[in-house]
Amino acid sequence: VVLDLVQLRVLLVERSDPERAVGQVAYLRGQFPFIGVRKPVVTELVKTYPLPQDEHELALEAASLWKEEEREFQYAAVAFLRRARRILTKESLSLCKNFILSKSWWDTVDELAIHVVGSILLKNPKSRGLLDEWICSPYMWLRRSAIIAQLQWKDQVDEERLFSYCKSCAHEEEFFIRKAIGWALRQHARTSPNTVLSFVKENKQILSNISYREAVRNIEENLLEEQEALSLDGDAVA
Repeated sequence: VVLDLVQLRVLLVERSDPERAVGQVAYLRGQFPFIGVRKPVVTELVKTYPLPQDEHELALEAASLWKEEEREFQYAAVAFLRRARRILTKESLSLCKNFILSKSWWDTVDELAIHVVGSILLKNPKSRGLLDEWICSPYMWLRRSAIIAQLQWKDQVDEERLFSYCKSCAHEEEFFIRKAIGWALRQHARTSPNTVLSFVKENKQILSNISYREAVRNIEENLLEEQEALSLDGDAVA
């Protein structure tokens, strides 16, 4: 066992702030108990432990953390998996799915989807069909995960898959889905602004206002900067 849960709990309690715990509980709508430690502090603590090189052992360690009651332990599990993402294979995708469906909220789901699932699938193109299953899931957090999983793929984004997911979920009224669509499109616009702009214009009637606004925000800012730069150039010439 690499992670001694008793020792980790002692270290967390030593760094705890009871007032912070109250605020953390309130911020996540009273869904989870907290010890009162900031997430970056949890991440730094996890870095002090060695990583198992065996993927199965690593999964067991992460699962033991996940079972603990306080939210800091779920943060520790996610931090542990993020550290290990270079050695994780498609075999860990089922573990990630279980975590996404358990004790679910954006604070763990998003990191798992983007930094763990996304990292694994980027290295394993043949396993990306998993996202096609998730986008059809009745569980909202899996659909959100499918939409944002490619967030850090840059020019390797599967554009057809991304746009398909956004269209298939565009009718949903769930805030976390609408926000995910806008977020994913906005991020892809950093690499491919013209195709994102074309997509949102073609689908403006079905996209929610929040999805549309999020998607075009950076594009519009960049266009404005370009127009201002051209205007300045014109003034200089004149």
